[in-house]
Amino acid sequence: MQLDMIQRMLDYDFICDRTPSVQVIIAPDSSINSQKLFFGGQQILIPVIRSLVDLHEWSQVTVLINLASARTASSVVENALSITQLTHIFTIAEGIPEQETRRLHALNHNYEKQLF
Repeated sequence: MQLDMIQRMLDYDFICDRTPSVQVIIAPDSSINSQKLFFGGQQILIPVIRSLVDLHEWSQVTVLINLASARTASSVVENALSITQLTHIFTIAEGIPEQETRRLHALNHNYEKQLF
């Protein structure tokens, strides 16, 4: 899990006087059900789920920030395309081959989501 990055997102939300933008963490290898983080001076619990399939319980979630490694980032995007509630998929990973990126964008024509 990229807890430092998630905490920085929550810090930004707090500074901008917004509600927490992180609603759920997807961590396939995690054995915990929630993660303690800070929102300002208050400690909050963010639910942790194991799979994109379980995302339906959080219907308000429409954006996925993919922090998977370069080896698995493409498969995460491919699986996320079929999740209807997601409208935007951001991938932050180095080393994804250009050919793979082109393949994902071509595959996205069937789903019409915003890929970044």
